[in-house]
Amino acid sequence: MPPQEAKTQLLPQHKNLTSKTFNPIIMLILIHREDCHYSAKVRQFMSDNNVSYISLVSQKGSPSREILRKLGGQEQVPFLIDTDTGTMMYESADIINYVGEHYVR
Repeated sequence: MPPQEAKTQLLPQHKNLTSKTFNPIIMLILIHREDCHYSAKVRQFMSDNNVSYISLVSQKGSPSREILRKLGGQEQVPFLIDTDTGTMMYESADIINYVGEHYVR
């Protein structure tokens, strides 16, 4: 299944989506763990820059883990999905650079 099809089939079924800041068009989804230092760096950057995103906490047995496996191929966090461009990436530094370049004014 192409990544775009997998994305549209997996994400609408997730019941625990929470928006960190209101934006009628959420384009970024961050899959992370609360206890992960690298995830915390990304969350802090996005918060400091008022970037809206959907937060999916990855825990053993959670739907977020299934999304990570299907879309990224591994269970590493943080993992960013840009639903506008189809861009998906791991690595906190790469995520921060990408978000800074595309979403911070």
